[in-house]
Amino acid sequence: MMRIARAGRYLIGVDRGMTSWDDPLVIVGLLAVVVAAVGIVCEVRKNRLRVELERFEERISPPLSPTETAWSIRVRPSKVMEHCNVLVGTMKIPAAKGGPIPLETKIPIGGAENFRIPTSGNPFGDGDGQMVTVKDDNKTVKRQRFRKIPLSR
Repeated sequence: MMRIARAGRYLIGVDRGMTSWDDPLVIVGLLAVVVAAVGIVCEVRKNRLRVELERFEERISPPLSPTETAWSIRVRPSKVMEHCNVLVGTMKIPAAKGGPIPLETKIPIGGAENFRIPTSGNPFGDGDGQMVTVKDDNKTVKRQRFRKIPLSR
């Protein structure tokens, strides 16, 4: 609805209706919101914790290791992991360096840690092998089948 208002000797048309979707201000505002949202999503993805896994054959028995092992998994995170632990199937496996809490360890930035799979556990299982789960405290960071983990050179 168009209303006419008087400004001195001039008549001015004042539009009292709603702004339409094809109004340039509305389009520019929506584009700004979309660009900001895409920027936020990219920033969050860039700062997300990523974990690289490697598997390698390592035959060690006591006294060099607390458990007899045939295979190990190397965990290499992109950021610090305070309470890293690894499960093969449903079995938690110990970190290679041992320590007071051998099932969990801290991995610094740019670092890596080996986790030794006891010979009592069979990581190969059926098909692609057991599911290997890497957790930081109780949060699952990565899940991958044992045979799908690349062999270390």
